[in-house]
Order: sequence, then C-alpha cells, then structure tokens
Amino acid sequence: MKRPSLGVVVRILLSIALLVVLLMLIDRDALLKAFVEMDAQLFLIGLLVYALSVGVWSFRWLLIIRAAGENVGYVRVFLTTLVGLFFSQFLPAMVGTDVARMVELSDEAGTNARVVSTVLLDRLIGLISLVVMALVALVFSAGVVGGQDSRIALITIGAFVALVVGWVVFFNRGLMRRFSWVFKLPIASRIESSIRNLYESLHHLQNQPRLLVSALAVSFVMQIIEIASIVFIARALKIEIPIVDFFIFVPLIWIVTTIPISISGLGLREGAFAVFFAQVGVASSDGVALSLLYYAYHLVLGIVGGLVFLRSSVRRYAKSGDKSKSFKASESPTQ
Repeated sequence: MKRPSLGVVVRILLSIALLVVLLMLIDRDALLKAFVEMDAQLFLIGLLVYALSVGVWSFRWLLIIRAAGENVGYVRVFLTTLVGLFFSQFLPAMVGTDVARMVELSDEAGTNARVVSTVLLDRLIGLISLVVMALVALVFSAGVVGGQDSRIALITIGAFVALVVGWVVFFNRGLMRRFSWVFKLPIASRIESSIRNLYESLHHLQNQPRLLVSALAVSFVMQIIEIASIVFIARALKIEIPIVDFFIFVPLIWIVTTIPISISGLGLREGAFAVFFAQVGVASSDGVALSLLYYAYHLVLGIVGGLVFLRSSVRRYAKSGDKSKSFKASESPTQ
C-alpha cells in the first residue's frame, strides 16, 4: 500500500477510535435526547449563518485572487470553496480543502503558480486571524479554562511565534537566497522553475499591505459569523450559557482541531468541544452534540460542493469529448 493511502486509512481509523472512546465516556442516552429535542428551526437558521460565513470566506479569497491579477468571478470562487469543503470530508480539513481549491480553480484561472499562491496566502491569513482570536480568547479565559489553560496557551503562543517568524524568514529575499543551493540537488533542480514562480507570486501578494489588512479584517468577520452559527446550534440544544463563552472557547477549539491527525477533525473536535464547554457547566453529551451538529453544517455544504464538482466534471468530460471529435473530423479526408 502506498504511503498516502496508508496515511488516510490511519486517520480514518483514528477518527473512528476517538469517536468510539468518546461515546463510551459520555451519556449516550442524553446525547440521543439532545438530538431528538433539538429546535429544528434554530438549527436551520444556524445553517444559513454558517453558509454566510463560507460566503465571506470566499470573498476573502476573491480579494487575494484579484490582487494576483486573475479575473475570476465571485460565484466561481464560492462554488470552488464548496468543492474544497467536499474533499475535506475525506482528508484532514485544511489539506483536502486547499488542494481541491487549487486544482479546481486552476482549470479556469491563469497560471498554476498564481492560483496556488492565492490559496496558500488565504490559508495563512486565516491561520493568523485564528491564532490572534485564540490569544484574545486566552486573555478572557483566565480562570475559566482551568488546568487546560497553560497547555493551550503554550500551543497558541507557539503557533503565533512560528507564524510570525516563518513569515519574516520566508519573505526575506536575502535570507532565502542563501538556500538557493537546494536547487542543485537532483530532484529539486527539476522543479526549480515552478518553486521560484510560486515564491515570486507569494512575494508579490504579501507586498501589498492594503490587501493583507483587508483580508485579515474580512477573516475576523468570517470567524465571528461562524461562531454565531454555533451559538444558534447551542440555543437549538437549549444550552444556555453567555455568548461570550463561545468567543472564548471556539477559537481555542479551532486551534486544537488544526492538528492533522483525523479525517475532517472528527473525534478530535468532539473531544475538544466536550472538554472546553464542560468548564462552564455544559454536559459532555451536550458538548459532543454541539460539535456533531456543527460538523453537520460542514457536511451539508460539502455535499453541495460534491454536486458542484460532479457537474463541473461532467462538463469538462463533455468538452474534452467535443474537442476529440473536432480533432478527428479535421484529420478525416475531404470527400
């Protein structure tokens, strides 16, 4: 078995194992009761709010795409984001989403290096805004999260430092030139041109302060809206805790679930919801229910993305078939 396939299988098994262990530790009857007694109307409103957050995310990416010089419409970007959500169901969330977006948009946009650079910068800005929100959450969570606080603080601060240092080092042309010897290696030399094009595209984008500030601002708006969708789920489950608690815990949960050890964060996310919200008196079963219903939002839009991908695949196949017929017709002798 190839390594990538083995990695996927391991993550699937780990996701299942985490969910099974979690279900064994919580009150399963209470979990089922939470689902049965859920307010469906509030849940559906939350779904619309979550879809709005995906729309804002698409707008953030659109800003970066336009700054890269690609003329792509918002609808196309939004549909491509949905396709990314579809593929994230089968891979670690970030990996599946980003690779799918790169491939899907490359079919329509210009150079691959530009498209890849927009996805990478979009993800990087998302991570930075996420870590900043988590840092702010840590300040307000002092004395609330208890024993978990110090470990999460170390992870969050470490992630922030790594992002800042990595950004400064990576975009320092003088420093990066010192690593040019890497391209003399047999394998690296073959892809030198692609790597240099990608680096230049990224450097061009990060050298636009107005773009970075705008994208970061949009990112904060997106995350606030997404947290609001989780609040609607909580109210649907009759979880009555202050809204500020969601803005404390959810960014920290997002930091935890960026660890790529499971498929689409399954198991890891549910455990994080149960642990964090238990600090303010939410039953573990309700925390798991909250997480699974939040994942249901992701799943619903992912299914829509799957249908979009199916439609675009059929169109590409039909187009390639038409080109093949045209080519054969041009080769046939005239009568």
